[in-house]
Amino acid sequence: MTNYNRYAPFIQSVYNDFESKTDDKMRNMEEKYLKCFKKDPSKAKQMLNEFNKNVMQEALDITDKLIEDLFTRMTSDIESVYKFHGA
Repeated sequence: MTNYNRYAPFIQSVYNDFESKTDDKMRNMEEKYLKCFKKDPSKAKQMLNEFNKNVMQEALDITDKLIEDLFTRMTSDIESVYKFHGA
């Protein structure tokens, strides 16, 4: 990373928040999964797969947004040092 000390904290805070929320969701999901598994194992597996798919999609969405934010911040920092007045 170009300036780790400048950009890493905001990225880490977003991922820490995501991990914390996901951990809470996972505990809730595990309880539902265990109850469902006793009655219908295939439905429980489907439920687990759906949960995993949703968590992965949310992680990808967060990462896409972070990339956009990072490039915006980096561009702003570069432009403040190297003035570009257009073509």
